[in-house]
Amino acid sequence: MHRVSKLEECYKARYLYLNELVCGGLINRRDSLTRQMEALNQTCEEIRYNKYGIEKMTKLEYGETLDRLRGSYGSKLAILHHEMAELQKDL
Repeated sequence: MHRVSKLEECYKARYLYLNELVCGGLINRRDSLTRQMEALNQTCEEIRYNKYGIEKMTKLEYGETLDRLRGSYGSKLAILHHEMAELQKDL
């Protein structure tokens, strides 16, 4: 049995079908990519936060080590200067 349809109705129906066929998958893919981008941005923020924490701890830890090294260097240098002064007196 055949039916006579208006050209405009057929065009709209075909357009809606093709639009859903083409855009339906693209919209889902876009949403998936958007979620992945948001997850990556969150991961980047977490990494940045952890990096700053590690840098801060490292500066504190090695800052103390450098202070001890400078203090030790200063005292050893003072001893050497004292010994040099003693040697110069002997000459």
